[in-house]
Amino acid sequence: MVPPERFGELLRAAFREMEDWIERQIRDSGLRLSHWLTLKYIADGRICFIGDVYRELGITDGASTRLIDHLEQKGLVRRNRSRKDRRLVAVALQPEGERMVRQLRLRIERRWQRQLGPFCEADRIHITTALIHLIDAFRSLAAGENEASDAATPNRDRLSAI
Repeated sequence: MVPPERFGELLRAAFREMEDWIERQIRDSGLRLSHWLTLKYIADGRICFIGDVYRELGITDGASTRLIDHLEQKGLVRRNRSRKDRRLVAVALQPEGERMVRQLRLRIERRWQRQLGPFCEADRIHITTALIHLIDAFRSLAAGENEASDAATPNRDRLSAI
């Protein structure tokens, strides 16, 4: 049995190895992992605005702007400022960005298949299910912590009821 403190180390090590592996797969495109993820998430509809970049990638809004600047200079994305709210800046793939996403997605998917080759289908399902359960458990913990924090923080409604 894996000791609980070792479990986090193993997950982190697997995550770092996966990041390094993807970086090697896309190196010849001139992109970094954060660039690839941004392009992929735009294509998938997970990123529509620059603000989505920092939420999805966990980087600062300044770093998000620089990342989009870089992708825009390479002709992969374009910015569109909202007419209704000038603070909102939408991002979209340019045709070259769409081509890049198709090309890299296909390459990475093929290589993932090779990487996962030693795992039987049952192992893949088991690993996927376990990861989904782990993500759900952490989300539940975070929600509970937020609720506990909300309960411990007095607000006007609670104060007026006293």
